[in-house]
Amino acid sequence: MFAVGYVCGALCADGGIYLDARHGNYQIQLETPEREFAEKLRAYLSSCVEKEVKIYETKRKQYKGLPYKTFIVPLYRKRLVTDFANKWGVVTGSYSWKLPEIAFVNREFRTGFLRGFFDGEATIRIRFRSKPWREKRRNVRVTSANKRGLEQLKELLEKEGIKSIIYPADRYWCLDIEGRRRLATFQEKVGFSLQKKKQKLENAIN
Repeated sequence: MFAVGYVCGALCADGGIYLDARHGNYQIQLETPEREFAEKLRAYLSSCVEKEVKIYETKRKQYKGLPYKTFIVPLYRKRLVTDFANKWGVVTGSYSWKLPEIAFVNREFRTGFLRGFFDGEATIRIRFRSKPWREKRRNVRVTSANKRGLEQLKELLEKEGIKSIIYPADRYWCLDIEGRRRLATFQEKVGFSLQKKKQKLENAIN
């Protein structure tokens, strides 16, 4: 259950499930500049659909910038894609991603979903304020255009004893887990799979 939860969380954060019968477009796909994240998803998705999924490397060009590499994890087989979408009820899309109901009742799925989502979407921030005294501020943050999705995510975190806040930021919404104790609880109950984020979280806590 952890593996399928991870896949669903990663797809809500950084990928998508596409069911376009009109044009015959059935696919599960995630694209990321982080090879380690792509490898995690490939392994978990392969175990869920019982088919070896591959990773493809490609180059993208930033606006007025240099090309950079990204890694694509695709699954195109219609039956496998529709079976996965129907069985787990995950909805993706920048404005419409939605948590599967099972995330609220199955802890193994829930922790997998949270790990996959935060692996894909979270940033870890550490900053200092010197006035009126030297103060260290630290948080894990996710940003989305989908306020309802973040509210559901907040509910999941609360089930694990992790407090968070949601607030507007321009056209988007942010969910923050702030403070050493809350980050320590997040590390214990959810954590990250990706080595860079693991280390940043450790630095934020210590």
